Amino acid sequence: MSKIVRELRNYYSVIADLATEAEEWTSKPAWLEFAPNNVCNLRCIMCQQADGLPVEVMKTDDAVKLLDEILPDMTLWTPSALSEPMLANFPMVLKKCREHEVYLNMYSNCTLLTGEKFADMADRVHKLWISFDSPRKEVFEMLRDLSAISSPRSRTPVAKTTPASQIFPTVPPRVPCERWLTSSTQASEETRCDSPGLSKR
Repeated sequence: MSKIVRELRNYYSVIADLATEAEEWTSKPAWLEFAPNNVCNLRCIMCQQADGLPVEVMKTDDAVKLLDEILPDMTLWTPSALSEPMLANFPMVLKKCREHEVYLNMYSNCTLLTGEKFADMADRVHKLWISFDSPRKEVFEMLRDLSAISSPRSRTPVAKTTPASQIFPTVPPRVPCERWLTSSTQASEETRCDSPGLSKR
């Protein structure tokens, strides 16, 4: 049975479960939120990571076994859990997505993302939500506590950003770039999506 047929059958099962007010559903979830670890390279003050969250890492064999069992029925996968998905054994993540025809719905700080890495994963990305904590330097540094943390692999301070045009050099025209603002992260005139292929909305 093809992937799309399984997805359609499951979709109809969801409708049937809702229509019959079933107490025990026959349909399966279509969206998986799972990460093989809870590792992050930042300690943003509003996140539980800043409270000294113990590091948990799942054995690769156990993660693969679980994914092979669950992903055949999934459409979307969010590979994070209070963590940075780019640190979630990403080669394995991409391999399993391609193997089971699953797309990624990612939330990332993108401090570890490069144009080369994005090009490698683009065929499996449904949505990529980037954490732009603030356009203001003082707020950005306060939220991310930059005095205490830097990228563990590159040792480059995370305050140093990469233009979106360098990370997403081949993004199709008019890909929406959404901004979620709070009172402390109000946009200034300098706040913009700096790639020609990205648009604000």
